[in-house]
Amino acid sequence: MMKFIKLCVILSSVALISCSKNEKQDIVSPTPAVTIEGINQTETVKETEIHKIKLIDDLNYKVDEKILVLHKKEYPSKFVQIELEPFGFYVPDIMKVFTYEDGSKIGFSDAEFIYLTMVDRLGNPQNIHESIGGGGDKLFRDDELSKYDEYVGSTIDSAVRTDAFLVNHDKAPDTVIIFRYFNKNIKEVLPTFLEVAKNIKYMPEE
Repeated sequence: MMKFIKLCVILSSVALISCSKNEKQDIVSPTPAVTIEGINQTETVKETEIHKIKLIDDLNYKVDEKILVLHKKEYPSKFVQIELEPFGFYVPDIMKVFTYEDGSKIGFSDAEFIYLTMVDRLGNPQNIHESIGGGGDKLFRDDELSKYDEYVGSTIDSAVRTDAFLVNHDKAPDTVIIFRYFNKNIKEVLPTFLEVAKNIKYMPEE
């Protein structure tokens, strides 16, 4: 009788050990820590899944003046043709026009402004993003701006930021809208520049 009981105990122990091994095999291995490379790949996937919208809906010039809403306030704005370019902007009275021998630009000051350049004039027309920055500027893509079809990319140095948008018109060369401003002023400047750029119009020089 004692031999029978010992045999049962031994068999029970073997069964428990076997079950324990099976349970360990069924446990899902923990996910390994995500590497920087993995994070970058995930961000790339998210980038491709962004729902794109148009910043510029209509390039056709229609009226000399219109109202722009900037920071929830209405500003009467007059159309101004950019020198040597077949485009112009509606400029509110809080911005100025700066005219030079080689063209013009609009902005809050000579340090924070919007200007245009044809793609063919860039240092590297095949890489617009790389061409808009200085030699030591960091190139990056802004998450909020990436939703716009026209957005090319941004650059930044220690204080100054640049954003670029590509404009296509069947009667004009490919043109880049470039914002340049102090990064510390982004909350005030960027929404205004976006609204002004949104209303760019094609106006061939006579």
